[in-house]
Amino acid sequence: MRTSQQELEFTQRHELAHTSATLTQEQIFKMMQVIEEIRLKRYEETL
Repeated sequence: MRTSQQELEFTQRHELAHTSATLTQEQIFKMMQVIEEIRLKRYEETL
């Protein structure tokens, strides 16, 4: 059986893990956008 302190710590760790995963996905998405912009700019320069 968990104490309220253990429950609180578990909840905080779970939320932190979820937040970290969400931020990583956002960072990857932004990086992909930047890469796509660079690719399009390079393509336009070759025309």
